[in-house]
Amino acid sequence: MFYKTIESITLSKVRFSLNNYVSSIFNFNNIIVENKIASKENLSSAILKSVAYYDMFKYPLKADEICYSVNYNCTQNNSFATVLEDLCNKQMLHKSNDFYSLEENEDWIKRRKKGNAVAQKYLEKAYEVSGFIAAFPFVRGIMLSGSLSKNFMDESGDIDYFIITKPNRLWVCRTLLILYKKLFLFNSKKYFCVNYFVDEQHLEITEKNLFTATELATLIPTYHEVNYELLLSNNEWVRNYLPNYNKREFKGHKANKRFTFKSFLEKLLNGKIGNYLDNKFMKITVAHWQKKFDTFNKEEFELAFKSKKNVSKHHPNQFQKKVLDRLANRISKLEKQHNIKIETNE
Repeated sequence: MFYKTIESITLSKVRFSLNNYVSSIFNFNNIIVENKIASKENLSSAILKSVAYYDMFKYPLKADEICYSVNYNCTQNNSFATVLEDLCNKQMLHKSNDFYSLEENEDWIKRRKKGNAVAQKYLEKAYEVSGFIAAFPFVRGIMLSGSLSKNFMDESGDIDYFIITKPNRLWVCRTLLILYKKLFLFNSKKYFCVNYFVDEQHLEITEKNLFTATELATLIPTYHEVNYELLLSNNEWVRNYLPNYNKREFKGHKANKRFTFKSFLEKLLNGKIGNYLDNKFMKITVAHWQKKFDTFNKEEFELAFKSKKNVSKHHPNQFQKKVLDRLANRISKLEKQHNIKIETNE
């Protein structure tokens, strides 16, 4: 039923090459190099931290991907290549088939290659579904997040969407999307996992750390390029963690596309009725979450279920906290193993 619904809507078909798509992520041609080039010690530290982050996901990196994700400005010059080679010679990094990791594991490379191939199939579907989501009232921007935004997907994975809404209608927008998922998709989130919403007037992400920086830097815009660019400009702090990242190439649905039913519902819900429903839906949703996840303490709940008029986050698995805790433990082990100090800016 879901795909019949999608097929009934006229969508601009998006076709792309995964290789070109990957190169858009790690395009260093326009990197602005600020400050002075890092010392070899600092660069070594940054490289190890970057590889350690992706090693947690069993995802070995190529050299240009490491350069993209280190916390120092670099253009993959001779200094970067020399430091990378030196780390391999010291067996602090392992290289196999142009992939680098902390552990020598050929299965990880096979897993990555398979996941990259599966991602091609899921990316095209995600662009189509984004066109469908764009037809919902008060949607003002759509981006892909999660593992797919890193060019990886396994067959059991979900497609995650980061959505920008009209101010004061975030909870109406969210509720309509969730109702569609529950009624027509039988609550399946495989191709329709809408778990993070912000409105156009509150685009700055308040949680500032390596995890959120990585998620923002790797977002794939699929609807409304201008609001995607505004999201990035409101989160310039990301460059404190990832100074080499570039915005992603826009290949999605244009914002000027007309949706008749969307326009009708927005006019209908534009006044007091819409204000009432937005407040009501927020209260109902938060009360439901508080009852369902009553084992969370206040701090854990606010992190996993950030719920305000201008933002809604639904991450019951507390993935952000788990990732940062695991990274801290991994860095600590690396420091003890190699008798080094790895700088962090958490």
